[in-house]
Amino acid sequence: MPSMGRARKLGTTFDESHNFLRNQEGLQPAEALDELVKLLLCREYLDATGELLNFPNHRPTQETLDNTIRHFGLEDYKIGRIQLSEASISKMWRLLEDANSEYGDLDLGSHALRSFTGRDSRRGLGIFLTPENLVGTIIDYVGTSCGTRVLDLAAGSGTFLKVFLQRQPRNCSVVVAEKNPKLMLLARINLIPFEGSAHIDYRVIDSLHGLLDAEKFDTIVTNPPFGVSTALSDDTLSGYQTVTALARSSGFNSIPSELLFLEKCFKLLKPGGRLAIVLPKSIATNISLQAARESLGQYGFIDAILTLPPETFALTGTQVSTIVIFAMKYKQLDERNELGRTFSYNCKSVGHDSTGRSTGPGDLQDFLLCKDSSKSLPRDITDRISYDSFIPRGDSFARLSDICMDSRDYSSSQNGARLSDFCTLIRTGRTPARSKYTDAGFFLIKVGNLTGSGIDWCPRDRNFIPEDEMLKRMSARSGLILQENDILLTSSAHNSSYIAKKIDILSDIPDFVDMPLSYVGEVMLIRPDPSKVDPFRLLAYLRLPSVGAQLRGMVRGQTAHLHSADVESLPVNKNVLLGHPKIHDYASLALKGSELCKVMSELTYQQRNIVTVIDGQLMES
Repeated sequence: MPSMGRARKLGTTFDESHNFLRNQEGLQPAEALDELVKLLLCREYLDATGELLNFPNHRPTQETLDNTIRHFGLEDYKIGRIQLSEASISKMWRLLEDANSEYGDLDLGSHALRSFTGRDSRRGLGIFLTPENLVGTIIDYVGTSCGTRVLDLAAGSGTFLKVFLQRQPRNCSVVVAEKNPKLMLLARINLIPFEGSAHIDYRVIDSLHGLLDAEKFDTIVTNPPFGVSTALSDDTLSGYQTVTALARSSGFNSIPSELLFLEKCFKLLKPGGRLAIVLPKSIATNISLQAARESLGQYGFIDAILTLPPETFALTGTQVSTIVIFAMKYKQLDERNELGRTFSYNCKSVGHDSTGRSTGPGDLQDFLLCKDSSKSLPRDITDRISYDSFIPRGDSFARLSDICMDSRDYSSSQNGARLSDFCTLIRTGRTPARSKYTDAGFFLIKVGNLTGSGIDWCPRDRNFIPEDEMLKRMSARSGLILQENDILLTSSAHNSSYIAKKIDILSDIPDFVDMPLSYVGEVMLIRPDPSKVDPFRLLAYLRLPSVGAQLRGMVRGQTAHLHSADVESLPVNKNVLLGHPKIHDYASLALKGSELCKVMSELTYQQRNIVTVIDGQLMES
């Protein structure tokens, strides 16, 4: 059975366990998870030690279960003896026996957590469990022969270390660090089978403060919590260079914990040690964090970056854009000046959609082929790779933002042209306060008015602003008042896949729309220079799927958004924009579509007015 299919079947088994405990024992999800954890621990331990073979039907006695619980010292985790009835223990034991025999190689802890806790609960704790196929790819890239002392400083349910030990089960010393006691128990469930062949050290600690910098590791693999901020004034962070760098910048009161974890990893690595860390893309692209990124260049350099699609972590309750950074600590400080080149691989599919359904093998494994630069790769793989320029290794973190935005060298293939060469203005709009919206007044174009095939002029909720708000926009710096043939696109969204998906041109404005016009902050204005390019040709070019992909490659921030300065630098193929005959054909069709869009909007507006009149008469009668 394919891995994704087996994983879904294991999830079904745990769902059945959850339902049974709820219906038979009346347990709440947290209570049911506690009981499952205890049974899973007993099951894995007794199986690993061979003691299960001593019991009829491999079903241990209550006394054996109680002794096993005491062996693990679960009272330290505020979990006592098993509280289930004899009948429930028998039923659950059969379910777990079937699960272990069929799916023992999978991450039992993660699947149990997904079945017994909701997405909101996990998201609230900053828990975003890493899919096992992604973990396998990360471990295969890092390799298991680069050292024997391995750490995950935000271990969660232990997925990374389980896969590492599956690849290298012997001669390893593994440290499992996790702040949440319940997650640590799930990690033990996953790692018990390896306790006989590897030295495993379990530590329930806050890694940022509990792990001493004097400890050194050959390899660190981790997926730290997302979305947690720590005050810069925290005295315990005085040794972090990222904190010092941000403290020098104005307007900062806190630092994302992901940056702290990234720096802590470097502090804990041996010289020449390897790191693989999952991070939100915003850590790499947020302009305000540039000083902190630059400070990381004193520790080591980036070898490769794996950019992941939004659905990667959808099952865990988030579609935040994520990347994996593969880095090395300098063996000697003079390596900072050695020239190196970072490559980035843009993964299009991890093998499942946002609901968890399999979409085929995906292209994660293709990333591993890129590790050997001497190999000749197929075109469909090379199209997903971008290389940074040869730069001193110490500058790789300073260049991280550009690398993640797919800053490949287009100068020869695209004539060195940029979008700004064909435009007089590129900028985002401004969103008014909610209290400033009115039921009538001056039209304000919002994301919902963009369709990708012509502007929808039909008024809807909060589509108008009053005269005083419009006067402020007219007196503000240029660009908040729209002009004919302005191009508008979606520039901000919760999911980067929506960026630049809807691109329209401001043409043939209906008579019922009063001038002037403005637009909100989630919309970007691109104003073509008619002396350089026909606006409809530029519209056609920007709607090309490959150009849309380039724009989405420029996305910054945890809430995805485009910066006008980045869009200005969009490489443009002048031969296609100005000379391709099909671009001319598309431009002609888009002009006709714009005219029809105006007619349809006016008809819909008239129908709405008629309905409003009739409805008012009915109310009066």
